[in-house]
Amino acid sequence: MSLSRKTISLLLAMGMIAILAGCDSEAGSAMNPVPPLVGLSSARAERALRAAGFVPLVTTAPYPARAPAAVVAQDPAQGQPEPRGTRVRIVVAAPGPTHVVVPDLVGEPWARAAGELIAKGLVSRIIPAPSSATAGGVVATQSPQPGSLVPAGARVTLRVRIKG
Repeated sequence: MSLSRKTISLLLAMGMIAILAGCDSEAGSAMNPVPPLVGLSSARAERALRAAGFVPLVTTAPYPARAPAAVVAQDPAQGQPEPRGTRVRIVVAAPGPTHVVVPDLVGEPWARAAGELIAKGLVSRIIPAPSSATAGGVVATQSPQPGSLVPAGARVTLRVRIKG
């Protein structure tokens, strides 16, 4: 007995429907609000997620050394309805560096230099430095010098060339 491709496809489709109809529909389709997690310890946040039917996905991010080891961000957001079994990412504060190496920013556009300082946990102080040079808006000098080891949160002064 030989079956046509159309008949085989139809039988396979009917089989899949029968299999899916027999699945526990509650496990995949029930929607639960994501619990509030920010401020909780990693262990408490994970327990809360599991109790609500979610799968915790924990990552860490450096924060100043004095920050507690607590959840500082979550995705999806608190209250967002999601199906059970959804992975919920939590970001836990991990002690960041207490000292940072000052990057070499001379010749960089001031906005990029300020952004790099922020990314390293440093604070920028911009001082305009009038110049006849054609390249305005770039860092002419910096203090402390590149390669210096400074405490996290320290201020780095950038003298930025401006036309004038």
